[in-house]
Amino acid sequence: MDQAIRDEYERLKALGVPTRRALAGAKARAADPIPEDLKELDPDEGSIKVERGKFTVHVKVEYDRDLTPDDVGLGRFVSEDEDGAIKRPSPGRDEYKYFIPNYSLKERIRDYREAGLPKGQANDKAREGVFEDLRQAETMGEDWSPLVVIAEVFYKGIELCVDALGSVTLADRDDPYLFDVARDVIAEALAGAEEALAELRKDEENGPTTLQVAWDSGLGSLSAHAAETATHSFKTRAEALAYVVGVEDALLYANGYLQATAVMEMAPTNTEEA
Repeated sequence: MDQAIRDEYERLKALGVPTRRALAGAKARAADPIPEDLKELDPDEGSIKVERGKFTVHVKVEYDRDLTPDDVGLGRFVSEDEDGAIKRPSPGRDEYKYFIPNYSLKERIRDYREAGLPKGQANDKAREGVFEDLRQAETMGEDWSPLVVIAEVFYKGIELCVDALGSVTLADRDDPYLFDVARDVIAEALAGAEEALAELRKDEENGPTTLQVAWDSGLGSLSAHAAETATHSFKTRAEALAYVVGVEDALLYANGYLQATAVMEMAPTNTEEA
């Protein structure tokens, strides 16, 4: 094994990342290192802005506090002793007394035995696993919370695509798995942005049609008076505007980035001047 892969593998294992994921992560990172501009990503620091070719991407990480332990694959709490349940060592007065792990004790023992572990060792490791899941379920929302990673892609100020992935769990705050997830989410959002931009450009020769749709969606950001003025200006001069400043710049106006007066100033007095 390459020394760089070995070092990264050992670092991930020390963070508590499972063996299989640690090895896969170490190999992936050696082949495709995490971009430096993503390393500032932090759920407590708001969003960061990164440039990817012609696009600007706003990336943020938020705590997904509405999820339950069952949503993130740990298990669920129950009041009665059911099949597969384990008894909680010290529940509170009004808390559930049992926990049913999604990956049950029997399933873990079976898997360890199939992997070649002796019966006693398989039983011990299986019990450690289910009680670790219980510990994480009990501390979820207090000591830790699952995360959602969001990427918003912009082109010349226009938001073209948003992609997100939730239920992201980390071994600890320094787990680089977060950056792997962010990179994947950005890639998906960029692909969507390319498709959206291609659709806009495909209609560029028919500027007023494209602009009318965007304009209607952007009027909500203007005051009533400005919206009325802008609508009148757009309907009488849309064609000229599209060919004078281009569809994409006109979309900026339509989305409220410039006021209606700016639109009127940029448009010619009549279509013949265009």
